[in-house]
Amino acid sequence: MADKKMLSIWEDITPLARNEWICWTITCAKPETRVKHIKVMRDKMHKGERRPCCWVGCIHRTDKAMSSTQKWVVSRQVKVS
Repeated sequence: MADKKMLSIWEDITPLARNEWICWTITCAKPETRVKHIKVMRDKMHKGERRPCCWVGCIHRTDKAMSSTQKWVVSRQVKVS
């Protein structure tokens, strides 16, 4: 059964916030971590959080340059083939 409340929450947040949740979820290297992030996202959004907390930010944004923190995190990530 679809989670109608989750859909309503998702539709209520901004496109940028949606992008941040998606990016926070898909940038995980391990499939099990992605599953965990999806569960955490649903829980946090149901509790009223509109964006990922304590996350360096979306590295896929093209409207602004990456911060030094983002560059550092990207440089430390393991490349997945």
